[in-house]
Amino acid sequence: LSGSAVHLAGIAISRHQEAVALKEKDARLVRAQQVAQMGFVEWNLKTGAVYCSAEVCRLCGIGHEAEFVRQDMLEKMVHPDDLERIRQALERAVLGVGGYDLNHRVVHADGHVVWVHAQAELIRDPHKDADVLLGTMIDISKRKAAEDALERMTHLYAALSQCNQAIVRCTNQQELFPQICRDAVKFGGMCAAWVAMIDPVSGMLRTEASFGTGAGQLMSLKIPLRDDGADMPG
Repeated sequence: LSGSAVHLAGIAISRHQEAVALKEKDARLVRAQQVAQMGFVEWNLKTGAVYCSAEVCRLCGIGHEAEFVRQDMLEKMVHPDDLERIRQALERAVLGVGGYDLNHRVVHADGHVVWVHAQAELIRDPHKDADVLLGTMIDISKRKAAEDALERMTHLYAALSQCNQAIVRCTNQQELFPQICRDAVKFGGMCAAWVAMIDPVSGMLRTEASFGTGAGQLMSLKIPLRDDGADMPG
């Protein structure tokens, strides 16, 4: 082989090795995102194009082939109750007058809800060609579920504590039962609460007190019971 041929072959081999190394690096980055459940988003403010990394595509269920999406497509993936809060935060971030750092819900393409923590920073182009909003998105669904469970237990223990105090403080059932219902709603985070007793004549479970949403309907409830105390069918 001539010297030039050897040189060209060397360049080809070198480029192939670089391509392989780059592919391996990309694969490691994708794997790292999967392990950390963290994705990246890049929003070109001039063109409106939004680049989503593979992990963001997975979190939203949009498919990796749709890594370049429009802003309105992303908004459709946001839970409706969080959308206005996100719009306001994005507006502040784009204007450079506030940071973008919040937890919100994403509605996956299959319908289930994913909790994410999103952060973003405005990267200004010195030539004013195209500013970019660069951000990250982390799946915090498990952490959020654990926090919600802990909060429910905290509310429950608070309600139980208040009910125990009411038992000690109240002198009769007419005073006690409504107070227990109020405490269950106020401290237990419940929508409604009710206390019922078995009517010895009719054998029906009769509501004695209720409080909260639909309290009036709860007061009219009469639930039949069998002699053994089990619910009757139907």
